[in-house]
Amino acid sequence: MFPKISETFIVNQITGLLDRGHEVTIIAKERAEDILQSDVIDYDLTSRTLYPGSLPASRFRRLTKFAVDLIANPRRSLALLKLAAPFDSAGLQRFYLARLFQRQRFDLIHCHFGFIGRQIAEFQNLGLVGAPVVTSFHGVDIGATATAEEYQTLHRQGTSFTANSKFSSDRAVALGCPAERISLLPVGVSLPSFPFSERRLSPDRPLRLLTVGRLITSKGIHIAIGAVRQLAEAGVDVHYDVVGDGPQRAELERIAPAGSVTFHGALLREQVIERFRAADLFVLPSLGMEAQNVGMEGQGLVLQEAQAMGIPVIASRCCGIPEGVLDGESGMLVPEGDTPALTEAILKMRDAHQSWPEFGRKGRALVEQKFDIDSLNDRLVEIYEESIALCS
Repeated sequence: MFPKISETFIVNQITGLLDRGHEVTIIAKERAEDILQSDVIDYDLTSRTLYPGSLPASRFRRLTKFAVDLIANPRRSLALLKLAAPFDSAGLQRFYLARLFQRQRFDLIHCHFGFIGRQIAEFQNLGLVGAPVVTSFHGVDIGATATAEEYQTLHRQGTSFTANSKFSSDRAVALGCPAERISLLPVGVSLPSFPFSERRLSPDRPLRLLTVGRLITSKGIHIAIGAVRQLAEAGVDVHYDVVGDGPQRAELERIAPAGSVTFHGALLREQVIERFRAADLFVLPSLGMEAQNVGMEGQGLVLQEAQAMGIPVIASRCCGIPEGVLDGESGMLVPEGDTPALTEAILKMRDAHQSWPEFGRKGRALVEQKFDIDSLNDRLVEIYEESIALCS
């Protein structure tokens, strides 16, 4: 889906490519939201986006439309016919998505998430895609439920792969991704957009905790709410701001202690930055693959955004998170799924408030060194060039 308010990292790559003089066409299955991030508007990315369109509700009309459109593509009609079989809604959606790749010649196709790469590999099999294909794994696509069998074709045909952390890379290789064709490429932070400021505890207001993320089980927000409840019951003046939306919102609102938690919903980047500015500590108690049995936190970009702004962070010691936090220097790592441990870490960080400015400086330096989007976009272009050279 595009544009998706929670996937600014994809927009940051697109705008970085445009700034470097490259031509970008975005292909998405559907439009995600009507609320647009400022970069989507400023770069007019919607005009660069192709969608397959919705299917008629009537089965007769769907099949009639399909027959007309198939005849209009005689050069690829047999391959497209195979793709559409057995001519149900899923098959016709594959057909109309594949047709978008016939509109122009691409030098390279970049697939975000393995499940998208898997579909493009199917198009390659049928001769509908001939350009080199780079697939980026982000974590949710290679979690506990992912299998080597479902990615077999992608791993065989894909030109190159990227992973946002060594943890993600190791997981992808364990699923059969060729180790010699995968590169480490974290998703980056636009440093000017996340200005640094030192944090200091104010005795005149509650301790402000913040989480930014999708409201799904794997983010562990229920663990943070449990910690806030324990803190409030112990007499700590604390308030927890939760930014984001998702299927768990109603349940999380139900268990949240009254007056101590505010759910802000999904916000634009400028609004998210305002929440960062107001925060004392950032919390991300994500769960690992074994605990949640779904996706995984391949990197945890919000941790780098928080550190860029000088916020000490507290996060789970799981998945790719430890690669983006200096434990004991820019933040603290705690066992996943452990509410008492998270509560204790928050108290320790509060009591060490005189060290917050130093935590912040070290966090900012880490992000500047490893997660600067400009440097990472330069590396992305190199990966594209290497991939094209492999196919020449």
